[in-house]
Amino acid sequence: MAGVYYEMLLSLTLSFLALPAVDALYPCMPLGPTPHGKSLAPSRKMWTGTEVARPSLLRISGTRMTIKKIEVLVFMDVDQGKEAMTASTLVCESGRQGLEEALSSGDKTKIADARLRGDKTKIADARLRGDKTKIADARLRTTMYALPLHRADGGEGAFLSALHQLAQKVKMDTILSSLQQSLEDRLDSEWMSPSGGLKPSERFSAMNPIDRIVLEANQARDATFLCMIEACSGSGKSLCAVDYFVRNPDESIYFLFIPTAHGYRQRKYEEHVESISNLISRAIDCDVCGLAKYAIAESEIGASIEAFDVDVNTDGRKWHVLGALGYLWKETNTIAPVSVQEAKKWRRRWVLIDETIPPQKDEGRLFSPIARLVLVRKILMNSNIRCMMLGTDALAMALVMNFRKGSNSSPYSRGADQRLYCFTHRSLPPYVLRSREEEEILKRLFGESQVFEVLDHVNPWLCSLFLDQAQRMKDVEPSTCMRQVSRILLDDVRMMKPNLRDESIYCMFQIAAHQHFSPLHISKGFAHLNAWYGNPPTRGSMESIVGIFIDELGRNMYINHTPIPHLTSRFSSALQDPITMAICAGGGRPFRQRSALEVLQQIHEEAAIGSDPLSGDAYKRDGNVLESFGALVMIISSWSPPQDLLKNIAFHCGYKHEQRCVDDILASIASKDSFIEILISCMSNLVPVLVRVEDHGLAAVLGFYTRDQDKSGRDGTFVGPAPARKMRLRGGAEMKNLNSPHISKQSSNTISSLLSHDLDVNLCMVPEISEGALEDCIKELSYETEWLILHLNRTGGWTAFSKQMDASDDKKRQDKEGIELQDKFALVKRRVLMVVEVGAHTQPFSE
Repeated sequence: MAGVYYEMLLSLTLSFLALPAVDALYPCMPLGPTPHGKSLAPSRKMWTGTEVARPSLLRISGTRMTIKKIEVLVFMDVDQGKEAMTASTLVCESGRQGLEEALSSGDKTKIADARLRGDKTKIADARLRGDKTKIADARLRTTMYALPLHRADGGEGAFLSALHQLAQKVKMDTILSSLQQSLEDRLDSEWMSPSGGLKPSERFSAMNPIDRIVLEANQARDATFLCMIEACSGSGKSLCAVDYFVRNPDESIYFLFIPTAHGYRQRKYEEHVESISNLISRAIDCDVCGLAKYAIAESEIGASIEAFDVDVNTDGRKWHVLGALGYLWKETNTIAPVSVQEAKKWRRRWVLIDETIPPQKDEGRLFSPIARLVLVRKILMNSNIRCMMLGTDALAMALVMNFRKGSNSSPYSRGADQRLYCFTHRSLPPYVLRSREEEEILKRLFGESQVFEVLDHVNPWLCSLFLDQAQRMKDVEPSTCMRQVSRILLDDVRMMKPNLRDESIYCMFQIAAHQHFSPLHISKGFAHLNAWYGNPPTRGSMESIVGIFIDELGRNMYINHTPIPHLTSRFSSALQDPITMAICAGGGRPFRQRSALEVLQQIHEEAAIGSDPLSGDAYKRDGNVLESFGALVMIISSWSPPQDLLKNIAFHCGYKHEQRCVDDILASIASKDSFIEILISCMSNLVPVLVRVEDHGLAAVLGFYTRDQDKSGRDGTFVGPAPARKMRLRGGAEMKNLNSPHISKQSSNTISSLLSHDLDVNLCMVPEISEGALEDCIKELSYETEWLILHLNRTGGWTAFSKQMDASDDKKRQDKEGIELQDKFALVKRRVLMVVEVGAHTQPFSE
């Protein structure tokens, strides 16, 4: 029993290896007082074993990017207080007859199985009760007992037996042919052979940046190459790796670092390489488990192991991961482990490792992904095997790549020719048009002059999904087509990208989205690494592949003279990539069943704690809180189906009971159709821009919303898409967060000021306004204009009424130019006034 305890204790310690200080991984995390003056003392929450290190659970000494020993403290609620539980308490805890029987048998596999089944039961029970602390506690223990169930629990025989069975499932010829077919299905499915034309797959291969770095490596045979591809989902990084592997199977291997977890939707090529991924992942587990046992024998109880300190080059240890690679490359005849010295004699090859930063929910993994990746990197590099890692977390990935961390015994830490590269999204091929029809669709939607610009910036995966839908809407007007596709695709995107966060989408639709944000938006959204001071380089150029440099002490790493912890991300402008913006708008409902108000309230709660960089970014705003929120609501709602426009504005402001369509809300209005046209024309397909751009290249399909900062006497200006042969309608907005006892009077003044600008649509968002104050504003409206007044209040939802000129009171009265009043009525303008109350006590506006 003592042996089981020691193994579990060391395994728990090892699971937190190679994690940097929290401020090194997430420099954007607020470290000072919050905007609300609340303390940033870390809350003691249970860590699930899959998230990045949090200050509440890890006691870390040392400076930025310096790894020190980590002492793990696990906290859980006990009655009304908190009690620190050590690993021994977790291991010895029991209470089930099945566990007692397993313990009496002495069979480690049975013991682990009994504990695992018990913890899964606890998880289910805790979920029913909504006890998050117990859920996290059970998940942590689940990871501790999962590995022995794969029979990697003891001597070499057990390891080899498990790996041999996995190796027998790898059918390389079948894998390669399946991958080739997937590439053709993805790229060539709609290709019609013109005379002398290349297939899309051939054009893609010609732009694959991996070939370029391999060519350089072949010319510098003695150099050590380690590369990472840092780009968001859908950029084509996996497609590049698969394409290279299919064309060069004898020179490379491609696999997922951690196989896709159950419940996640697999891509086709992930399914095809699943047997390879399972084999190598399990081989890594066996190596790490072997290290733990070795450390128990050689070290004092409780000593921690650091992956950076493992000496893989001189101790003669044999590694299962090298045995698996040698077997797949036919360098060996068996799956038996191989030493670094033996592997150095092989022909140099490339290992392409995908999904190096795993999903957040990973309950079955025993060891920290970063620790495992550091260990694999050390083994491969010391074996003269070149490595390329595909991930979405530049800070963690760069930490893994740091050669100068760890033992000085490695020749690669003492001035050898080390070449570290970061492939950015600008290194990867743009979207490759699959047919002439796709090109014609883009020309019809965006104009021929804009096709190249859109293809140069669009996310290739989202572009593919967009064109698949747009092909079915050939006769639909361009701006309408954009809205309809927006409504269809976001749910599918969420299924294929389950880590897409609402906070990142919220950031996209803020005017502040043009600022720099945390690199986490690359993995949790569709942002790009901001590796340049100015505009990014030409796609596919040498400048798009940037070198990574390490200082002499190995403490700091730089990309383009920028320290890694200071790197940021940016979203592409919607005027360059309208497709990503349209899809993420979700047809006016990007947050599924949550409103923008609910998302904002959560952002403020998490920003006050300071634990989530995404919420810290979304907390940034342009102007006051209400002004930033109101602009976002208008932009998001403008992507709604026309009849849902008012309903979605109400929904995002917290009026979920308002379910009426535009026709129903305006049912009593005589000029209903004309007013609906004004609303839709002025409030459709809006995107956030920094400065007013009336005649941008995508004006036919995109409007814009910009913050005027009162330069034009208002907070914001919005303009819809430019209709053919018609004048564009314009709107203005005032969002006043008035905290005074005379709210209604100030609101009345705000509305009067807005109405003086002669705009087609006038939007005023305030905490509250009385009916009397609103009536006073309406009395001041010009009799020469027919007004639609839309009022969204906290109790009744939308109310609509119009103010029309009544010619019967003075039919014979003439104006100064001699035009009869009745004739003037025929020439009357129509305007819209929208007054939205968010509530005087609604958080966070009332803070």
